[in-house]
Amino acid sequence: MNWCRADILPLTALDVPGSGDRGSGFAVRPNLESHIPNPEPRTPNLMLAPRLGVRVIQERGLAETSVLVEAYDLEKEYRSGPESLRVLKGVTIGIREREMVSLVGASGVGKSTLLHLLGALERPTSGEIRYGETALSSLSDSALAEFRNRQVGFVFQFHHLLPEFTALENVMLPLLIRRCPAVQARERARTLLGQVGLGERLRHRPGELSGGEQQRVAMVRALVGEPAVLLADEPTGNLDSKTGEETFELLRQLNRERRLTSVIVTHNEALASRADRVLRMLDGRMME
Repeated sequence: MNWCRADILPLTALDVPGSGDRGSGFAVRPNLESHIPNPEPRTPNLMLAPRLGVRVIQERGLAETSVLVEAYDLEKEYRSGPESLRVLKGVTIGIREREMVSLVGASGVGKSTLLHLLGALERPTSGEIRYGETALSSLSDSALAEFRNRQVGFVFQFHHLLPEFTALENVMLPLLIRRCPAVQARERARTLLGQVGLGERLRHRPGELSGGEQQRVAMVRALVGEPAVLLADEPTGNLDSKTGEETFELLRQLNRERRLTSVIVTHNEALASRADRVLRMLDGRMME
């Protein structure tokens, strides 16, 4: 069963309008070449993704993967009347397929802003973000919203679960938004919640769950639609140390099992060091 993805190709590195994705103008992972005639090969800009450690290459096989998410010279400015605040100052990064990256830095250096831009929640003031060959700037607002819904999963510090809905219903929502039949959405949500140890908590509302359980529901909600990319902003920030460690380990497990490309913002250096790579920000710039 494809869980309501019959009209969705898993995200890969080629932009092919009219490839079956309802004319949204972006193609979505593995082997899109089989869907287009004579595809043009693309050499990823590996200069944007510094060499990974030997351990990571051996354990994850990332040496054979290409860069999936690239950001070029990103600037982000917020204006209030005549005043302006420059938050991002020429950020350039590259993230490989299946790589888990931690993003660290003091409060206010632009980590969350960068995550919002990578996840298409906001547009940069200048610069470019590409998922493979798809330039986000080329997408209309409606196509960008569709891209975000289908290709990016978000987990925030605050779980943002709907309080009047059960855990099961909260996880079903992204699929229902895609017009997935309710029976399929319910079964998919039930299965994934069971896989993270919440099989007995399906009908509990957020207020009846612990902080760790709430965050697990939020993680499952982010992944129920099988996104290619997972973005998490301080996912352990509101949890005690033990629950935070368990939550981060679950993120690592999901990243590996589901072959995700993940960017995790965290203040916890110990947790950050468990990712494949650590990126550091200072005053709106990348320090790596």
